[in-house]
Amino acid sequence: MSEIKPKLFVREASGLVREYGPITAMSFMLTFTIGSGAHRLGYWAAYWYPGSNPLIAFFLVSVMGTLFCIIYALLMMAMPRTGGDYVYISRTLSPYLGFIGSWAYWVSATLALGILSFYGVEAFGTTISILGAATKNEAYMSLGYKLGYDLSTKFILSTVILIVFAILTILGPKVSKYTVLILFVIPAFASLIMLAAFAANTPAST
Repeated sequence: MSEIKPKLFVREASGLVREYGPITAMSFMLTFTIGSGAHRLGYWAAYWYPGSNPLIAFFLVSVMGTLFCIIYALLMMAMPRTGGDYVYISRTLSPYLGFIGSWAYWVSATLALGILSFYGVEAFGTTISILGAATKNEAYMSLGYKLGYDLSTKFILSTVILIVFAILTILGPKVSKYTVLILFVIPAFASLIMLAAFAANTPAST
């Protein structure tokens, strides 16, 4: 009888290829949070709550978020061949809590996608309004106002955004990967330009 060599893994390889690397995973998370978090809710917090300090709020949340990421990293190291909230929670606590947690995440993510699409239309409206004010173009200002304040327009366009990105996701991981990378790189450079402009034009210098 031929000698059977021990296997490194118990199960045979599935043949699946990992399409997403660390940069893509980071881009998914950053594009999901920066637009509405740092660029919208950050300055709205100062408007809604006068006297508040958004920088301290962001710092505190960053500390808690870092601890959360460390926990996820430890769970992925403990269970490298599988992943996801359901697996982590069901294996460490109970399958029931794993189902509840996964279902709650699905509901919250669904709501978040709709809200982010809604915010996206408002952001375009604000940008066009600023462009209209800078160029004294009434058409731009009117279009920006419609995108920013007309609920029916925002609902229709945000629905279109959701449909477009759903189609891009259905086309496969490569398409969604490059879409997310493009949507991350362009705003990242724009954010750097914006921060440089803010630093060069402080209230003391104007």
